[in-house]
Amino acid sequence: MPTKAHRFIEKLSNSNKLRRIYSQNIDRIECKLNIPDDKLILAHGSIENVHCTSNVCSNLINWKCFEEQVKESSKVVKCQCGNLVHPGIVLYGEDLPISFYQNYVEDLKYCDLLIVIGSSLKVPPLSELHLKLRSDIPIIVLDHELPKTLQKNKNVFHLKGDIEESIDEIQILVVFNPIFPLTSHILLIQII
Repeated sequence: MPTKAHRFIEKLSNSNKLRRIYSQNIDRIECKLNIPDDKLILAHGSIENVHCTSNVCSNLINWKCFEEQVKESSKVVKCQCGNLVHPGIVLYGEDLPISFYQNYVEDLKYCDLLIVIGSSLKVPPLSELHLKLRSDIPIIVLDHELPKTLQKNKNVFHLKGDIEESIDEIQILVVFNPIFPLTSHILLIQII
C-alpha cells in the first residue's frame, strides 16, 4: 500500500520536478503510483517477474504460482522444461538492469537535488551515485541514521527519525526554500 512518502514522490512526478527514481524495492509499490515508467528504475528488480534460467526456454512464471509451489514443497522450484526458475530480483553480485546503466550518467549530469529516502547506501552501485554528483548539489536524507558515506558532505540535509513524519518537512524544504532551485532534475534513491 503506498504511503505518504510514496505520495510525495508521486507529487514530485506530477509537478514535473522528478527526473528519475532509483528504487531498491522489489515489491513494485512504486508501479501503483501515477509515475511514468521511464521515470522509474527498479534497480533491484521485482519479485513478480519469475523466469526460467534457461537461455533457450525463457518462460515467465506467475508469481502467485511460484509462491504456492515454494510454500507447498521443500524442493527447488523448476520450470516445465526442467531448469531452475529465478525471481526477477537482482541478487548480491549480479548486474543491475540495463536501464540503470543507460540512465545514471545523464541523470547525474543534470541532477540539481538528490533525495535519499530510507536507504543506508551500503550496496553498490546505488551507494556510489552521490559520489559522482557535482560537489555543489544538495542532498536530502530521510532516515533514522545518516549513511556513513555522506557524513562528511557539507551539502547534506539530514531529516532524522520516522520517514512518514519527515515528509511534511521535506515538502516545505523542497517547495518553499530558495536553496533548492526547483527544476525537473530531482533524483530519488529510495527503499520505502
